[in-house]
Amino acid sequence: MHAMTTTQPTAVTFARNLARLMEDRALSQNELARRSGVGQRTLSTILNLDQPMEINPRSSTVQQLAEFFAIPAWQLFVPDMPLDLMSSQRLGRLIANYQSAPEDGRRVVEQVAEAQAHYHTAPPKPTKAR
Repeated sequence: MHAMTTTQPTAVTFARNLARLMEDRALSQNELARRSGVGQRTLSTILNLDQPMEINPRSSTVQQLAEFFAIPAWQLFVPDMPLDLMSSQRLGRLIANYQSAPEDGRRVVEQVAEAQAHYHTAPPKPTKAR
């Protein structure tokens, strides 16, 4: 199997996300290697952010790790994804539902998502003092 062609920011995102999942599940490199079947040396190379140019995992390695964490492989490459979303199947289900929805339904999903993001980030309205 060949190494993936990843840009360094993408590879670093993958490494950081892997480290976050490991920390969340209290997994050492040795434990993850033993349980996932990915070599400890490979994990060490991936997780070594001091050598970002060396982070270039094989697609089979990415797939093994994603399967171990029971998530789609692409989720490991999304920067700044909240850990609760990255480590769950919720986002995958949302995308699958979005794909199977008719065009009108997709527009509704997009509108709801945009409104939620807007209202979540909007500054609170000032209250009047009495």
